[in-house]
Amino acid sequence: MDIIKERYELAVERINEIEKECGVTDGLPEKEAWAFRSTAAVWKRVFALNKLVNEGKGVYGKTPEELKKFYDELYANVFPGAYEKSIENPAYAVKKLKRKTGRLLSVVASEPYGSMNDAANNNLEAVTIKLELFIEVYCIFKDAYEEFDSAAEASKNATMRARKAYYSFKTDYLDFYTDAYIDGRYSDTVNRPRAIIDADLTDLRYLYMYGDYVNESELKIAAHLNTFSDEEMDRMAETLVEGFMRGFRALNGKFKENGLADLTFPTGFERMAKHIFKSLEKRKCRCSVKNSFVFDRYGDCYGIYPENLNSQFYFDHLNDRALWYDRKFVSNSAESLKN
Repeated sequence: MDIIKERYELAVERINEIEKECGVTDGLPEKEAWAFRSTAAVWKRVFALNKLVNEGKGVYGKTPEELKKFYDELYANVFPGAYEKSIENPAYAVKKLKRKTGRLLSVVASEPYGSMNDAANNNLEAVTIKLELFIEVYCIFKDAYEEFDSAAEASKNATMRARKAYYSFKTDYLDFYTDAYIDGRYSDTVNRPRAIIDADLTDLRYLYMYGDYVNESELKIAAHLNTFSDEEMDRMAETLVEGFMRGFRALNGKFKENGLADLTFPTGFERMAKHIFKSLEKRKCRCSVKNSFVFDRYGDCYGIYPENLNSQFYFDHLNDRALWYDRKFVSNSAESLKN
């Protein structure tokens, strides 16, 4: 863990430097400098999120108003309105940077949003490897513009090399992401989401511990569930679980003691989940819940998932994996799952 911490701190330092370097272009054309500067600024907000949730009193050291302001700034680039002219928007990135370069750098700019949960959960390894990828792509572009006299040739060469680096990253860390996926779906180990659910849910600031943007509707749902007594919540949970069990048996499913139930529900329903866990555990069923990815390219939704802040953003990046998803990668993924 000390090595990961050191890598993280070095990456944080370098990204702070990149934002400053791109402020004076530093050999990069202004359009490419804008792309890297914008993405570096979002990464800096991810660093701030990690500190907010994991240091001192965490979110409970801030007022609800302060937390809302912080999250508004954290996700500022993908709010409708701002998104239309941000590097996160592939259409705008292509218009400003040309097709291949714009598509690639827009994918790179989307990566911080897939790291918000990891930063909040203090999963520094998952955050660090993406930071290192961003730094590598930046260095590729910077070196290309120093190597080639023609800006067009430099952009073409840098885009090609950066795409290869992206593919290598996905291949090199395939086992890491496979393990994380399996652990996220099928493990009942103690984790941050379960710890939050088992805690006091009357203080709605707990919603800000996931790293996801918190909408007004999620605050209202959580507040509404807090108006019910424990007895009422128990009855609702029992009705839900019993209905599930009957449906399971009707489909000839075999319920095994010490089996694992993996819950999926929207943010704000934690109190209901708490009572569902209680009902399932009475039936000797182990329970698991994880953060869903705040930015899940694969359209997969499991665990605790937030309301979409901007559906257009998620839709635009749904098929980003086309950058690295080929026959060889599919074969390697299948092999990784087997192992």
